[in-house]
Amino acid sequence: MVDSDRAEQRVEGNATLRVLALAEGHEPSPVITHSYLILDQILRQPGAPDGLPPSWAGARLSQEAADYGMDAAILEDPAYTEDRVMDPDDLWGTDDGICIHSTRRGDSWERPASIEIIEIDGSTGVVADCGIRIHGDGWRPHANTTKHPSRLEFRERYGPRTLDYALFVNAPVRRFDSIVLRAQGSRGWQDLRDPEQAQGIRDAFARDSALAMGKADGHATDVHPYLNGLYWGLNMPV
Repeated sequence: MVDSDRAEQRVEGNATLRVLALAEGHEPSPVITHSYLILDQILRQPGAPDGLPPSWAGARLSQEAADYGMDAAILEDPAYTEDRVMDPDDLWGTDDGICIHSTRRGDSWERPASIEIIEIDGSTGVVADCGIRIHGDGWRPHANTTKHPSRLEFRERYGPRTLDYALFVNAPVRRFDSIVLRAQGSRGWQDLRDPEQAQGIRDAFARDSALAMGKADGHATDVHPYLNGLYWGLNMPV
């Protein structure tokens, strides 16, 4: 909530703001979410940010140390940027954090979130409230991967029952009740069996090729998710 009687406050770093208006005798306004991402700060994102868990039990690749740092080259040619904002404890909490307890599943391990899709030109494509949970089976344990896929669920208790947005270029479908953000575990850099064999475009190439041959297949695109402003690598929505 912004109090117009208070002095102006500057946002100096990456921030995700949720704002509503309150007036005596009126219902509260809808909550509006908007992200402010500063590229220079993202490129220098530290490997161990303050306030986040320093280790994830069972993460073999980093000897049980969490690494939030990033390769600056990832951001050179993004197609989209997607930001998710939610209670930090729902992500990192010792008792209830879905990123910490990645093997837990079901409705009790879905958390409320707000998603904002930012286009490559910096404009906002869409903002919607939704639920988020860890997705998958074999890639859930920290011992198998350092990055887990997630799933966005659009339900009436959060807001719209579907996301109405042209997520895939030239695709006939633009309404979604669920979106999986694949981390591309197999043939991805986080496949601990052989990280050097990563082929990030393999699935996209196969899908585009099938469509070009007149076959039925899904469309492909990539997003760069941010969790509460923290860059979270490359994901493929399906």
